[in-house]
Amino acid sequence: MTDSGKGIFQNLCKKTVSDIFFTEKQLNLYTNKAIAKKWVNTFGINVARQLKLFSKLEKIKLLPGTVLKPSFETLSKGVFLVHTENLILDFTSGKLLHGFEDLYKNANDYIQKKIVHNDLWNLEEMVQGRLFPFPPHEIKCFCFYGKIGMILEKQVARKGDYFEFLISFYKENGDKIYFHDDSKDRIKGIFTEALFDKAKKISLSLPLAFIRIDFLINKDNDFVFSEFELVSGLLNIIPLKIYQKLDVQLATFYKDAEKRLAEDLKCGKKFIETNELIKSMILK
Repeated sequence: MTDSGKGIFQNLCKKTVSDIFFTEKQLNLYTNKAIAKKWVNTFGINVARQLKLFSKLEKIKLLPGTVLKPSFETLSKGVFLVHTENLILDFTSGKLLHGFEDLYKNANDYIQKKIVHNDLWNLEEMVQGRLFPFPPHEIKCFCFYGKIGMILEKQVARKGDYFEFLISFYKENGDKIYFHDDSKDRIKGIFTEALFDKAKKISLSLPLAFIRIDFLINKDNDFVFSEFELVSGLLNIIPLKIYQKLDVQLATFYKDAEKRLAEDLKCGKKFIETNELIKSMILK
């Protein structure tokens, strides 16, 4: 797709029915990664343990078995997987680093080049994937207030000394929407109905017509919550001819979710439990 972000669905994502329920400041709390992980954990879903939040790079003591990531970036920009002091994967360059000094140098370069826009970082427990030392597979559920409209799957494959993501898009029933590049020959669906049920339950607990719920898959094939996203990327890799039809389908999911949510709000649904729980987490 060459006209990324200009489709009906992407434009709908920029205006959410929750605008009538939340101020922008309150809405942003749902995409605060630290708070989101605490809240999702109450659903019995594994999350990576947070070790340091919103800290200057110079204040963070790096530890083996951790992930260093910018507090406010998306698309894995500025992310480092710290396996050991001498084995670090730089997501942005795709290269392996061999010392903390190399990590600090690259991170500061990304700040200077505005690849990372703020010198605020989180340090969290690493989710070890199945293809050491590369990142874990990912499942991204496009959730529409209790329903799933699409699944995006990113599997990791070795490419020489580095790695590549094999990206595919599915319907909830497993039917293919689109496989990127040659991923159709190597990729195997790794999602489960149990995961979908949890994603739907989370989505129905949020006053949002759309939210993308992302999970990582660890080396034992267990699902670990990653993050929420209110506007989805990666749709631009789908050819325009295929995306035009998909765009209408996703927009239909969105509008249906918007109507169901508006009706629930009209009938008095307050999302009090969600709001109070999140407020309590903010204060801790």
